[in-house]
Amino acid sequence: MSAFASGRAALRLSRNRASTSHWQSLYQSTHTVATRGLIASHNIRPYGALCQPPPSWSSPASRIFSTYDGSSMTPAQLQQLVLKHSLQDDPMEAHTILNQLFMMDSKEVTPEIQTAVMDSWIVYQSKCQQQLNESISSGSNESNLSEVHRNVHEMGKAAEHASQILESMDSPSRHHIVAVLKALANVSEASHTTSVFKGDFVRGIPQRAQHFWQIHENLPIEASNQLLRAWAYSKEYLRGTMAEQIFQQIEHPNGESYKNIIRAWCWSKERRCAFTATGHLMRMMRLLETGKSDMEPSLDDYHVLFHAWTTAEDKNAPSKACSVIQIISGAHKRGHTELAPDETCYRDTLTTISRRVNVPEVGELADNMLKEMKEAMFIPDSECYSAAIQAWNHVATARESEDREGAVQRALDLLQEMTKAYHRTTTVTIRPTVKDYNNVLEALTISKNTKATRHAETLLTALEEADTSAVDGLKPNAESYKFTFDVWKNSKSPNKVPRSLNILRRMTDRAEFSTDADQTYVPAFSSFIDVCANCGSTENSRKTMTLVLRIFDEMRSNGLQPDSSTYAALLEACNNLIQDGQERQKVLKRVFVKACDDGYVNQTVLEQFKKSASTYSFANVVISHSREVEGMKVVPESWTRNIQGFQVKTKGGKQVLPLSIGGQFTFTKAAAEYKMRKLRQRHNQRLLQGGRTK
Repeated sequence: MSAFASGRAALRLSRNRASTSHWQSLYQSTHTVATRGLIASHNIRPYGALCQPPPSWSSPASRIFSTYDGSSMTPAQLQQLVLKHSLQDDPMEAHTILNQLFMMDSKEVTPEIQTAVMDSWIVYQSKCQQQLNESISSGSNESNLSEVHRNVHEMGKAAEHASQILESMDSPSRHHIVAVLKALANVSEASHTTSVFKGDFVRGIPQRAQHFWQIHENLPIEASNQLLRAWAYSKEYLRGTMAEQIFQQIEHPNGESYKNIIRAWCWSKERRCAFTATGHLMRMMRLLETGKSDMEPSLDDYHVLFHAWTTAEDKNAPSKACSVIQIISGAHKRGHTELAPDETCYRDTLTTISRRVNVPEVGELADNMLKEMKEAMFIPDSECYSAAIQAWNHVATARESEDREGAVQRALDLLQEMTKAYHRTTTVTIRPTVKDYNNVLEALTISKNTKATRHAETLLTALEEADTSAVDGLKPNAESYKFTFDVWKNSKSPNKVPRSLNILRRMTDRAEFSTDADQTYVPAFSSFIDVCANCGSTENSRKTMTLVLRIFDEMRSNGLQPDSSTYAALLEACNNLIQDGQERQKVLKRVFVKACDDGYVNQTVLEQFKKSASTYSFANVVISHSREVEGMKVVPESWTRNIQGFQVKTKGGKQVLPLSIGGQFTFTKAAAEYKMRKLRQRHNQRLLQGGRTK
């Protein structure tokens, strides 16, 4: 006798027990016996542990195991009551009487009665699903949110009870199995749609569905599709990989199968999720070209796929997303599908292109997408233009870019085109933002063109005038001023310091340094000090150095905390502007000690001090205070305590990596061992295996 058959025999014996608590424990153990040897490679836990009524249902669900007040009734009368409540859409009452009938005489529980109760739960779930859709469509407020959570909760309860009935059936039909799988998938989809991922009723749903799918043979493809849907809409870890294992076992997948596996991969956020989902879409398109009409993707399928590419970590994501656009467009032109890429597809493709840095080709790809959009009679909106501007900014700042000046000019042209389109239309679909201006300003920071400073000041002035006129919500932010200073830093104009000082005064007049958010202006002050440090003139060097120190004091008096970039710029200014060697060494030491006291010594600050200070000063200030860690000399921990980006978790909490006197942050053996201990913990082992971690 198989493990599953022996489990059913144990269940039939248990039905004659009068003790409810004993029946409950035996019912749970039966599920454990039934699933031994059937646990999937995904490390699915026994179904009995997964399908217990959640604590939040403890009060109503306890009625299932309570004794119905019908001890004087005959089994036939109880059967009639079960059918009556099932037809009256009262599944809870029908389920309660059904369990009473189980304990009286299991032979009286016919498949027809079990089917009636199960169908009653399915109908109840459908009504909850309809109410959920109405609550979502009526808007988001506190009462609607409560109703949404209640409906998702009730849908989960219905699926749970239908699952319990399926477990108690001796010979469930395909209808029963598909109905329960669909009910579980409905809960998974509702949870995904409403972002209700907490609670026992949504945990492990695909594992429960996979349990039923595995222990029954010769199931229709609809059962596999519902299981794929349960995985796709869940929040389970590695759900794309798990759904792929199911998909590979389907002998003849249909269009619904492909759509579910595409969603499972796109939403899984696994490393190659977008690439794998694209492979499935391409197979769909090839099957569609052979005449299989059910393989035609929907626009929603396209949207899901292109959105996955926007967050893909693939370095070739821009070119691959563009290839998908071309394949879909080609299929439409050949008449294989009526659907062509829409604005959302092009917009997401442009977003994908804009997020790749140090890839010189992204600018041309962005221009090609804009051209294709216009040829397809779509008008690029603000997001499309913003993505294209950002792409050309990345081309301008890319290390391997061959035509940086051309990229800068293209970014300027796109912003100008965007501004003209905004003023030309009555319906506002295109509106430049401060981010667009900042992207162009950042591109200008690498320009060697003598007109770069004029372009930068024109853009900054436009932002300031828009702020003064309260037009379109445009106003310069800290980045706008920082990038403008960076443009002036590269200029060879003899008036760069007074022109930059004028911009600084305009910035301080507009900003109110009263909140923590105003710390974002610190890099702008640092960039101004950089302008002074690189003024290239020795005639007024003392006057310029005095200005630098005065601006540094103004920063602190305004409540701004100088950071590593500020101290690095200040050290460079001391080195370039103070002509007297002895005085220069004295000021350099004072600035560096202040950086140490504030805890802002990083590689740049240490290297700048080493470059500017004398050998004696460096040995006296740095080497004499160093300590030895794992065979190398490092600076004191207090010097680097406020440095961001080089922190690691250790046994004592988060700590900054040791900074060697050579200017390198070093990953110590102690930090490496702590990281390995964390990886070996049970939680992380479950994470690597897949499935739920909580």
